[in-house]
Amino acid sequence: SKCVTHTITKKGDSITLSAKSTTYTGSAITANTASATSKTTITYTYYSTTDCSGTALSSAPTNVGNYSVKATSAGNANYSSGSKCVKHTITKGTPTVSLAAKSATYTGSAIAANTATAKNPNGNSVTLSYTYKYYSDSSCATALSSTPINVGTYYVKATSTATTNLN
Repeated sequence: SKCVTHTITKKGDSITLSAKSTTYTGSAITANTASATSKTTITYTYYSTTDCSGTALSSAPTNVGNYSVKATSAGNANYSSGSKCVKHTITKGTPTVSLAAKSATYTGSAIAANTATAKNPNGNSVTLSYTYKYYSDSSCATALSSTPINVGTYYVKATSTATTNLN
C-alpha cells in the first residue's frame, strides 16, 4: 500500500445580484439582496461610478444618479470570498403636492391661494418652489391672466418646479 496526498481546495464563491433601477425617495436606496453559494455573510459597497471603481461611498446613495454596488461574500472553510458588481441607478421621483381649498371675503385686492406643500415619496416634507395658475372652470382648461379679485368660485393648480431629485 502507498499513502499519497489528497488535497481538496476551496471553490470560488458564486454571487447572485441583480442591478437596481428605482426612483428617488428621499431616503438611501440599498441594493437588491444578493445571495452566495457559500451562504455566508454578504457586504455591500457603493461607488459613484458604474463599474465599482474609485473611492467607495460611505453608505448607500440617496440622490439621483448612476452608481454601482459590489456584493462581497465572506467565504468559509469550503468557499473563497467572491464578489459581483452591478449597476445601481436612481431616477427622479415624483413628490406628492397638497393644496388646501380657500374661502375668503372680497377685499378689492387679489386673493392668492393657500401655500402648497409637498412630500418626498418617502413621506417626509420637502421644500419646493411652485407656480400657481387660476381658472374659472373646474376642468382647469384655460388659465386666467391674473389672481382673482372679484367674488366668484375659482380653481387653482399648484405645480412644483423640478429639482435635481424630483420631477
